[in-house]
Amino acid sequence: MTKKTRKPLQFAKPNHIAEAALVGLSAYHLDRLIELDAARSQEVRENQVVYPSREVVVDLSTPEIVKLGFIGRGADVEDAKEFFHRHRRGRNRRNKGNQKNRGGQNNDNRGGSNDKDAGGVSTNKPKGKGKSKGGNSGGGKRLPDPLVAHNIFSTILGAHLKPVDGTGNVKIIEWNAEFLNADKVAYFKELYTNVATFADFIAVEEATHDGLRAWAAATGYVALCSEENSRGQAVGALINPKRLKIRKTAVYNSLKVMGINDLRPGFHIFLTDVVTGLNFAPIVLHLKSMRGGEVTSGKVRQLQCEKLIEAIGVGKFGGKPALGNMKVFPFFRNTVLGRDVSDHAIVYWELQTANLTKEEVALANEDELDIPMGDMNSKLDTATDVTGTLEAANYLLVNKKSKIGTQSMGPSRLDGAFRNQPNDTAVGGGNGGDPHGPFSDDPSESGVEIDVN
Repeated sequence: MTKKTRKPLQFAKPNHIAEAALVGLSAYHLDRLIELDAARSQEVRENQVVYPSREVVVDLSTPEIVKLGFIGRGADVEDAKEFFHRHRRGRNRRNKGNQKNRGGQNNDNRGGSNDKDAGGVSTNKPKGKGKSKGGNSGGGKRLPDPLVAHNIFSTILGAHLKPVDGTGNVKIIEWNAEFLNADKVAYFKELYTNVATFADFIAVEEATHDGLRAWAAATGYVALCSEENSRGQAVGALINPKRLKIRKTAVYNSLKVMGINDLRPGFHIFLTDVVTGLNFAPIVLHLKSMRGGEVTSGKVRQLQCEKLIEAIGVGKFGGKPALGNMKVFPFFRNTVLGRDVSDHAIVYWELQTANLTKEEVALANEDELDIPMGDMNSKLDTATDVTGTLEAANYLLVNKKSKIGTQSMGPSRLDGAFRNQPNDTAVGGGNGGDPHGPFSDDPSESGVEIDVN
């Protein structure tokens, strides 16, 4: 029997091979990961989705829309009318204590388009390179009516969340906004403006500087952003300046490990709640994708987490307010929109600050409350590459028992938050240190999946 031989290494460098060996990743598999991610970066750059201006979109023909990187038109006004009819009809029948998605979406709308030819070629073509071969980087998305998308998002979010008003708990949203740039914000301006009304802090993955700045300009919030990679992907945040004061930031480029193309840094944002004086510091993360295999790529995510711990230190014990009241809004399950806005869910939490005493704030501020959060690209409920590594360093997964899918593929729980505090010493939220209250870090709390249909 002839022994199979592997092709020689082409991409992995000696220092990167040594780094990979620290987590048991072979030189061959590292070389393959570098090759795959470089190819993905090239594919994304060559197949950019271009959002047209609102003024010309109604006149675009289906071929013109396809040239912009979409597979055709998406949800229209008639689709929305049907959605709102169903929503109003079913709202009174829902059990408000159990908002689990009962319908789901068997068809994620990658195929159909409800295309309507606008009647000839428009003379007002939107600017853009238009190199797309059919929306590869957009994953086969359609171009929906922006006001239809806004109405669906605002109706669902408004039914379950209250707008921020400077009182109560600090409200937090995490969202992989999927290639968020200024053109996308302009196209979905009402949608993004409305989303921001429900959070004091929004952790954002897959965004450009211009995209976050445009979103901030539409809301009066402050935008912070890391360096973009060649795909136009940075990690960043929007901050409500009426509730939160920015003390400083730190970027952890050490998470760009093993010479793998276009890995994102960690972005540490140190904040103070101006109402209570509580200090806390989210760390926005977008770890290595599963491209190259879940187990193999997991070695990269493990090393990224180890590098993060080197940067921020092991979590220390001490009274900290709890992070809870998790709500997951999987809009990719909506039968009208599908994945056309984003294939990641909006995830919502509340930092339980409302009932903190001055003494509890002083105790909490003796050591920073760090909150690593974001798109971990790991199955947080089952895999150990991220969860195991962070929990070994005293950063516990919030809502650990939750199996709510946050991304359309699977769907799997890829988005989450960790915090440097064991459950049995949580304070705030009316729990008085009891780890089993509804807003505690009790691992049995699984959060709520919101029905988006």
